[in-house]
Amino acid sequence: MKKFFMITPLQPRKPFDQLEYTKYEAVGNSKLEFHETRFPIMAVINGYAEKGEEIRLIAVTPETENTPYRIEQLKAELKALQEEKGFLCPYGEDGVDVVSLTYAGDVATQIELFHKLLPYIEDNDILYGCLTY
Repeated sequence: MKKFFMITPLQPRKPFDQLEYTKYEAVGNSKLEFHETRFPIMAVINGYAEKGEEIRLIAVTPETENTPYRIEQLKAELKALQEEKGFLCPYGEDGVDVVSLTYAGDVATQIELFHKLLPYIEDNDILYGCLTY
């Protein structure tokens, strides 16, 4: 199964929503050509998920006050892309598996994250990731 991993953006919601639509350009990979989005993983899903195919989206989500808002934005974009492309994303809540962790950059947090991600990976999976945020 194709599985797509991303990090939920950290930009604050207040005083105004700073997460803007952007057109990401991947030089040398025409499969990643995509219209504007707030989540670069959408360009990856658009390029590699096929009609009728079942995929999984895993969002690594630091626990911040704007997290629920960002996840709702992500779900809305995923739903629109699903309707456009015809792939299936039946996992998680509204197609998104949320892997939450405390926002910290220390080694212990990184090890915790890897332990949380391992159950999402199975033999013969094809993994895609976007660390842009």
